[in-house]
Amino acid sequence: MAISSSEQRFRYIPLQRIPGISGVNEAAPWPICYVAIPAWASRLAVLAAIVSPTTTTSEKSPAQHATENKAAPVVEVPAITWEQYLADCGLKAQEVNEARSAQLFAEKYRGRLIRWSGTIVSTSEGFWGRYSLLVLMSPTESAFGTSDLSLEAPLGMKNTILSLNKGDRIVFDGKITSQGGHFINHKIELTNLSHTQRPQETRDITTHLTQQTKPNKHTIPAVVVVAPPTANSIYSLSGEEALVQAREFMVGTWTYAKADFPLWVKWVVREDGTMDAYEAHPIDDNWGSPKTCHWEILSDKYGDTGQRYYAFHVKGDNWLAEGRAIISDGDQILWHPQMNGRLVLAMERGDKFPFSK
Repeated sequence: MAISSSEQRFRYIPLQRIPGISGVNEAAPWPICYVAIPAWASRLAVLAAIVSPTTTTSEKSPAQHATENKAAPVVEVPAITWEQYLADCGLKAQEVNEARSAQLFAEKYRGRLIRWSGTIVSTSEGFWGRYSLLVLMSPTESAFGTSDLSLEAPLGMKNTILSLNKGDRIVFDGKITSQGGHFINHKIELTNLSHTQRPQETRDITTHLTQQTKPNKHTIPAVVVVAPPTANSIYSLSGEEALVQAREFMVGTWTYAKADFPLWVKWVVREDGTMDAYEAHPIDDNWGSPKTCHWEILSDKYGDTGQRYYAFHVKGDNWLAEGRAIISDGDQILWHPQMNGRLVLAMERGDKFPFSK
């Protein structure tokens, strides 16, 4: 059969052989019928028949279903402590090998979620309704005890941020976004924040004293003093929690003024990481003028027993920095003026004036 030039754009295919037409059986004794379809359409239909999957969902084997529905294994991601982060990404790590510190930050810490605690230094409102908090950590790497972290808080945390004051202790969750340096803080994108009580915080609470029967008409304002943590509570914890408790334990006034040593010492330890250090001799008339220093909490183990201890350390280049005051049982600290020396002085909590007139 001759095909005109106008018909060359079409191809004549038996109806039984058109792929995808249901109800057509090549074995059926029907007369072969030809239909004219565009050539490009016929090629497309054949291609679809070739590449179409031959196995439907209902035809998959049980092994295939089990493989596809198998849940991915849950991998436990260890928590990141502030001390670990400092060891890899802090100023000392950068000074030793800046390139390695930057690589560790990119591989191990960028984008990781953390839960840390620190002390509020300041709060400020930034652009687009976001808030920024400067936080002092323990141990701190700030040369002047100002701040170690910048926390970026979303607008939804406005009321929480506005309720904070300088010196407040907080526990916060967030994501590490930027590594700090000598002139900039490490940055955290804040996701959650809780306000904890300050050590030795005093609150006036109006309460009614009640008897076993009906309360009387008299009301007496009660003062509730929140006591600092005990040494036992510190050593029952570990990691960041123990360091936080140790910091709170040390805030206050500590004095050594006994006759068995010719130097008396008094420390007024503040929560912002600063302290006033007094030195006097028994023949003096008073404590004199203090020297302001910065302090930190250190954790280490005894070389002979392997037991962990938490110690107060005076920072700087003065002679006090050569020793440590180990948090001990009871309301005292054991001050080693030189860590390798034999001298140990027991400092007691509280302000004393041991001088005679």
